[in-house]
Amino acid sequence: MYQQSDVIGEVRKPHSRNDRRYKYTMSATGPKVQSEVLSKEVVIEKLQVLLRDLLKLEDIRSLTPDTRLQEDLGIGSLDAVDLVMAVEDTFSIKARSLNIAEVNTIGDMAGQILERLQAAA
Repeated sequence: MYQQSDVIGEVRKPHSRNDRRYKYTMSATGPKVQSEVLSKEVVIEKLQVLLRDLLKLEDIRSLTPDTRLQEDLGIGSLDAVDLVMAVEDTFSIKARSLNIAEVNTIGDMAGQILERLQAAA
């Protein structure tokens, strides 16, 4: 699915909308995406896809940074656990350290993910 480019430390996602290159570093737990490459918009896009798949939504256009996870999407405790696990897999971070009590919206979660990525870099 992913191809390693000629430059060590970069992967390219073929056939992506912008054919972006993502830099990564290796750690004991595997590759980690460097946060300076990921913008908040990219994190939000990835969260939208995760939420679409988790909640079996047909359209992600209604998912904005201001979409509230509990009130608007009806995410309960079991869905929250599934979301945290998906975030860990997608961003290679320990999402269990996210302060879920402070995560009300998709934008809030994206901000906390970026903070974890920056702390891990």
